[in-house]
Amino acid sequence: WAVDLYHRAKRPILRFRSCDGLLMSGYGKIVKHRYLSFARAVDSYKDTMYRKWKEHVVSTSAEGLKGTVITRTSRSVVNGNAQNFKTRLQGRVYGNHLKANDSRGNKVLDNKSSQLRQYYASNFPSEILDVIHEARHLDQLGFKIPEIAFTIALQESTYNRHTLELESMLKAHNDMMVSLTTVELHLLQQNLAGLEKTLRPGFTTLNWTSQRIPAFISCCRKAVDKFASILTEVRKHASNINDIIKEIEETSLVREADFSKWANKGMNIRELTEKIDGKRELHLVGLIQQYRSLRPLLTKIETVVVATDKGRSSVLSNYYNYWEKRFFNALVNMLVRSLITLFALLTSPIQQNCMCIIQASLSGKDVAMDPPLVDIRKFITRIIRNIPQSSNRFVRWVRNSCIEAPKQTISDGVNETTYYYTFYHDIEHHPAITNTLETIKKKMDQMYACVDSAVNVWRNWDESSGFWESTRKLQMEQLLENDPSCEHLVNQIAKFEGTSQIMRTIAESDQSVAPCEKGSFLTVGFISVNCTDVVIGISNQAVHWKFDYCQVLHSTAKIRMDTFSQTFGDFRKHLNVNPDNLEDLKFVLRIITQISDVNMDMELICLDIKERYESLKKY
Repeated sequence: WAVDLYHRAKRPILRFRSCDGLLMSGYGKIVKHRYLSFARAVDSYKDTMYRKWKEHVVSTSAEGLKGTVITRTSRSVVNGNAQNFKTRLQGRVYGNHLKANDSRGNKVLDNKSSQLRQYYASNFPSEILDVIHEARHLDQLGFKIPEIAFTIALQESTYNRHTLELESMLKAHNDMMVSLTTVELHLLQQNLAGLEKTLRPGFTTLNWTSQRIPAFISCCRKAVDKFASILTEVRKHASNINDIIKEIEETSLVREADFSKWANKGMNIRELTEKIDGKRELHLVGLIQQYRSLRPLLTKIETVVVATDKGRSSVLSNYYNYWEKRFFNALVNMLVRSLITLFALLTSPIQQNCMCIIQASLSGKDVAMDPPLVDIRKFITRIIRNIPQSSNRFVRWVRNSCIEAPKQTISDGVNETTYYYTFYHDIEHHPAITNTLETIKKKMDQMYACVDSAVNVWRNWDESSGFWESTRKLQMEQLLENDPSCEHLVNQIAKFEGTSQIMRTIAESDQSVAPCEKGSFLTVGFISVNCTDVVIGISNQAVHWKFDYCQVLHSTAKIRMDTFSQTFGDFRKHLNVNPDNLEDLKFVLRIITQISDVNMDMELICLDIKERYESLKKY
């Protein structure tokens, strides 16, 4: 800036000198004096600035070149300032100092993970870039450049190359550090220690004057590539393990496709239990094979990390525990899914879903079920309990390994018992399992109550009418003694006839459809109660009642008929007498008078008898 001002002021003075005597005039001398004063001031300013710059350059360059080639930094700095390094190398940004920031962003790690996860950045001083830039321009202005600055400027391309190579290598390193999970950090901590050992000279002893920078970069690049190769192999096998565990987690031991094959089959509860347990066992065998396939994959990871294949490396102890916990959580989710699926299929409201048939029959006036509802409850409880107990088939690993625990033989001196360490001992107390089982138990109890309530409809059939009264014959005898009206008897006969017909219709309705869809079946969830025998028994009982009332009707009709015939015969007999005297004539006339008096009554009796026999003929 000062040199530019000097040259701008010098140009008009040179033009003034080309004119003879112009600067010798009075005003010319004043201008010349002012110009000389300005030139001396500029020269003084340039000399002062140049002297300060030389002192600054010597101290700054010496100090800057003594700095290490790399430095530790944080993830936020790596993400936010990565572009600034390249920009500064191109001479566009000056005077910026890299400041370490210990913030971890939104990701919180434990102390050990934070110590393992290290980030690095190139430590080339921005002041050296300023020196190179300023020395280049000062040289163009004709200033003598200090030897140290001159030497630095001559090595600009070398510094740029080293810095770019360092940044490239460290970017690969930092990107891996960012991508590492906590589990991978603990798994690869020995490899990370080896990688840091390779990088350690860069932030401890190696500075920018060293001739070993290219060799250091090459060595670090190989170490980073080797670590990246190990990480790739570990992640490939870990991905396979994760896929297996995810598949196990998403599996269900009870599947709708299996139930759809049994729907509307009308099996007994023992057969249904065997089929469900058989399918569960079939699915379980596949899951056990998948579980046992985890060990070879973990052994491959062990080979990659520590070059052993025993399945019990102390370096991988936390890694084994991690995957065992992952499998345990997947097992819990799988069992919960299986329980919920089983419950949903057992309590499905779709009528065609009936799979278990209960035969209901009459035992006196009570309704008996075969099998009893208590047996249904027992078998279903066993099916439900068998699902969490399936975890007994998954043997735990020996501590700090991926090897299944061997069986243990426990002896009490008399008997020996074989014991396996399985996941069931933790599964049976897991809140997700216990809560699901409790919920299912409550819902199944409600379903059993619905079945019992539906059957109680038949049990309570005679509450209002005394349908199953054991004193029926005595009631009929008393009814006959009371000489009931024809209307009362016919109403009772019609009622029981209607009941019998309704029950027969229910029992025989729509024989072309599946059994579970017939009217005599009561379906609740997967249970269908076959009430055909009960319906037929009620129909037969109604027929007995109808027959008894018909007997009473017949008896009363016959009594009336006999009485009417006797009266009619007596009247005919008396009318057939030939009177020989006045007394006989009077007797016949009295009979005629009686006949005339009872004529209307006799006609009513005839109609009543006729109605009774017509009713008997009808029913």
